[in-house]
Amino acid sequence: MRKVVFPHSGIQVGGSIISASLIIDHLNHSPHWEAEAIYPGEGPASELYREMNLKTSIVPIHENSIRNIHHSAGWKGKLRALKAYRESYVSARKYLQEKRPDLVHLNDDTSILTWGVAAKKQGIPVIWHIRQEKGNHVLDTIRLRYANYLIYIAKNTSFRFEQQAAKPASRIIYNGVNLSTYWHPAVKREVKERLGLHPDRLLVGFVGNLKKAKRPEWFIAACIQGLEEGLDFDAIVIGEDYEGGAYRKQLQAQIEESGFGSRIKLQGYEAHPEEWMRAMDVFGLTSVSEPFGRVVIEAMASGAAVVATAAGGVPEILTDQEDGLLSDTNDPVHFYQQLKTLIQNASLRDQLAGKALATVHRRFSAEETSRQIQSVYDELLYEPILYRIGDAPR
Repeated sequence: MRKVVFPHSGIQVGGSIISASLIIDHLNHSPHWEAEAIYPGEGPASELYREMNLKTSIVPIHENSIRNIHHSAGWKGKLRALKAYRESYVSARKYLQEKRPDLVHLNDDTSILTWGVAAKKQGIPVIWHIRQEKGNHVLDTIRLRYANYLIYIAKNTSFRFEQQAAKPASRIIYNGVNLSTYWHPAVKREVKERLGLHPDRLLVGFVGNLKKAKRPEWFIAACIQGLEEGLDFDAIVIGEDYEGGAYRKQLQAQIEESGFGSRIKLQGYEAHPEEWMRAMDVFGLTSVSEPFGRVVIEAMASGAAVVATAAGGVPEILTDQEDGLLSDTNDPVHFYQQLKTLIQNASLRDQLAGKALATVHRRFSAEETSRQIQSVYDELLYEPILYRIGDAPR
């Protein structure tokens, strides 16, 4: 049996954490693989993994280092980050020397400069899962030296290294979703009632970390406008502000000042957002950038009709007017018009939701994602000569 480890640089839950959890779960149901997640400290992500019965280890670094490694603004911040990188590298090197896994599978830009370096120096193959659209060109040149293989989550992210002269082999593998987690045969009325929501009122929802790139204020503004125009629905925003809380306070003030505090709810972090997504009739994505848009396939799998900005990889998921509605990434008025259409048109809502569910079944199952990733593992371990730095992408 082969062992693959999934080191993460942070402790919060995000799309990459969810995606990696599904890969690990499927690997552990294979007779050929043992998979383990590694975190630098305890937090929501490790709690979620243990709840899912996924093997999880803590390879600790100082709590301040976890924070500093992700916040390096200014020269002082960069010095603190360098110290944190060093600490993480030393911890990674020690773990790899002791455990000697067969593969290291990395899911963020930070880990490649710590765990990637440590693994490469010990001759352990490294897969770098590219989940960001952009990166610093100089740093990316360094990062690429420590990856044996690249997995892009969308064609959108594959453009990131176009200007790089030397790249390892690569493949595009879309994120998958566990359909049984999101789809439930119960009618939405029953789900709403169980969650304490108004059972007979349309529910419009947003799910995502509360940060400016996600633009939840657009979603809230659209909901406010709809309620002002007399549309009858409730709205819920699920997600947390991990940058100190000022942004969440701004969003809460936006809701309170509108006078619709009883109809628009800022729910905060939910360990199991799928329970709420199953209640949503309409899902809205307002991101200015989205490397893939994992939450979109989750909403589609939940039976919601989706309206989303055409940001990043989202058009690779949705076909406008077929299994969802796309809106102009830079036009909040257009987003509202598309949202309003779904709120008012029940027939279109049902049609798009049904086709969206079929799309997820056909293209974005976690089983298919896992199968493709395991094929990469097999190639990398049994045909290593194909994956030297500088080989042309396949």
